[in-house]
Amino acid sequence: MQARSPVATAANPELASPKVEASARPGATISGIVFGPDQLPRRGAYLKFVWNDRGRMRDAHGTTGRDGRFELAIGDPRVRGDLLAYVYRHDVSPSALVGVEAGAHGLELELGPPSDLALEVRDQNEQPVVLGQATFYWQLAGFQVQDYPGGVAGGDHTRWVRSPVPFFVALSPYGYEAATFGPFDPAQVGDDLVLPVHAFARVAGMVVHDGVPIAGASVVLDAEGDKRNGYGFGASSDADGKFELRYRQAGRYVLRAFVVPQGEGRIGGLQLDGEQDVENLRIELTTPPGRIEGRVQLPNGHVPEEIWLSASGAPGERTLRSDGSFSLPDLPPGACRITVAQSVSFGSGPHDSSERWVSIADGPSGGPEWLGYEHVWHVDVLPGQTQRLEIDLTQAPACLLEGWIRLDGIAPALRPPPFGYHGGRDLRVFLDHGNESEFDSAAEIDSAGTFRLGVSEAGEFRLRLELPLSSSKDEEWLVVDRVALLREHQAWKLDAPTGSLLLLPRDEEQPLWFEGPSLRWEGAGDLRIEVNYPELDEARGSRLYRHVPAGKVRFEVGRGADARELECEIRAGETTEVRWPQ
Repeated sequence: MQARSPVATAANPELASPKVEASARPGATISGIVFGPDQLPRRGAYLKFVWNDRGRMRDAHGTTGRDGRFELAIGDPRVRGDLLAYVYRHDVSPSALVGVEAGAHGLELELGPPSDLALEVRDQNEQPVVLGQATFYWQLAGFQVQDYPGGVAGGDHTRWVRSPVPFFVALSPYGYEAATFGPFDPAQVGDDLVLPVHAFARVAGMVVHDGVPIAGASVVLDAEGDKRNGYGFGASSDADGKFELRYRQAGRYVLRAFVVPQGEGRIGGLQLDGEQDVENLRIELTTPPGRIEGRVQLPNGHVPEEIWLSASGAPGERTLRSDGSFSLPDLPPGACRITVAQSVSFGSGPHDSSERWVSIADGPSGGPEWLGYEHVWHVDVLPGQTQRLEIDLTQAPACLLEGWIRLDGIAPALRPPPFGYHGGRDLRVFLDHGNESEFDSAAEIDSAGTFRLGVSEAGEFRLRLELPLSSSKDEEWLVVDRVALLREHQAWKLDAPTGSLLLLPRDEEQPLWFEGPSLRWEGAGDLRIEVNYPELDEARGSRLYRHVPAGKVRFEVGRGADARELECEIRAGETTEVRWPQ
């Protein structure tokens, strides 16, 4: 069977299997037995029961015991849903019952003999596409429910156990347009299912140095004028110096290649239309790499082994020599961002890797706590030259910003960071120039609601604070302001009285499961606050924002062409109730 375009039609659950003919009695469980293809009770089969709770998917799941029997706790005796039995193997096929009512008992499901479906994917030129693994979804109670990892990669084919219910297939191969296909009626699908994907336009060529092909060069395609150097579409040259990469949209691009020791080459002003492939490009590596050298002066009581240096475009972190000096060789020419990172111990052996880059899978992402805030230096790397950078960690920065935060007169209590966040540091305040991934300074907020940020050069910055308030499970403030750091020491304060906002659903049949808009508050100058992730009241279907800045707040309701902005007034110490509009 061939599917020539993604399908977005509603599935018909009547196609899945006959409705349940089992005794139903009031209760909050369903129970029954699962048989294998040999008609014997199947131990260890998985059960998934899915139902629609006023637009939101709910599910209950479990496994069969030694006697093949199961019992699932549903909780609400009024629900009706679909029940699926399956195993994480390809020796049997799943079984399903549609329209099962909570309280149904004596249910019987029979797993079928093995029956595979082969998936083949082709591009717009009918060329096979090699997939690692696609994603398969069952349709249960009208929802797309992800299948277990049952796809087996095999070149340009992937095989699945046949589904007893309508199903979807989601594809997102690298270099191709992502698409979801379905729902497919299993009764209408043969042994093979062919799906089409659209390949992005291709850029291909060769990297050379003095006329010799160069293997292992990093090749990056960036939008021209994009300040995020090195964040575009990338590839590496193969053993013959050839490369190939794909891009998504028309525009003017810069194609760069870099490898040590030959250096960098680039093709600028590359106009691409997003449709036609461009081949036989030749990138000549003509610009040698540069180097940064210097010394780090550390505060008393600290030694060079405590820190590493990170450089943008480098293959890892660099340790300091025993006297605090350092060398950062083989850097791509252009703007380079230097940061201090917490060193990682590799055991009790000698600590001497100053003449090589250290690259580890789970490396540091922040400086040591005793630094107080994240330090960043900017250096222009010149081709074939050595630049000097003296780093003095004993002196105050050129510009220091001290901040102070109060909500209703007290310092906000913040939830702890997730595991691995910024290397374990709870960085919540950032100075940048609009690019969140490249901050100029960052710091924690202490229990008194204060913070300190420092930069090596004066200028205008965006100040960004992330405040995950501990008084709520998920609620978070995003505070953004514009600050001009022009002198040695400056202060910034936020003292916000707050109230609460309760968003009520239109009625009990239309709960706000998926509605939790960002509240936007505007202060003096460029100060803006967004309040996100309100609490959901499961019983009422309402949303509660516990802490909202007092004053006028705005938020959007609806989507697309139907979206419109609402405004309401928040009074300090009070709860404002707003019913979701029709």
